[in-house]
Amino acid sequence: MTDNLKTQKKSIEERKRDLEQKKKNLMNKERASSQKRMLEIGRFALKAKINNLDDSLLFGAFIEIANNSNNVEFIAKCRENLQQINTENSGSRITISFKQPPSREIKDHLKSIDFKWNKFRGEYYGFGDKSSLSKIIGKIDCKIEVIE
Repeated sequence: MTDNLKTQKKSIEERKRDLEQKKKNLMNKERASSQKRMLEIGRFALKAKINNLDDSLLFGAFIEIANNSNNVEFIAKCRENLQQINTENSGSRITISFKQPPSREIKDHLKSIDFKWNKFRGEYYGFGDKSSLSKIIGKIDCKIEVIE
């Protein structure tokens, strides 16, 4: 083989390896995106408090949703349900500062009601009702502040 053909062959092999690597990277991105979406669906199940239901019931509900995905009335009803829940759960903007780190149980409960940790300010923040949060937290030394 001539030097020119060897160079062309190497160049083609390099391009083939590059394309294979790009294909792997794309597949990894697609897999990560799919996994992220599955986690989101799991979070929705937790928020809707259906994560403890039987698998066959959940699967049947998913089939029902799929069958009605083009039904305008069904979609409107689902969106109404979401708005109603958001209205009921919105409450006031609240921050919670603890003098001592709270227990894992308190942290998990705050996460379950969509409170987030702000590491820069060292406090939890979210929406809720001050009196119900006081009941949840109990006698733990903390400051619950309603933001107007």
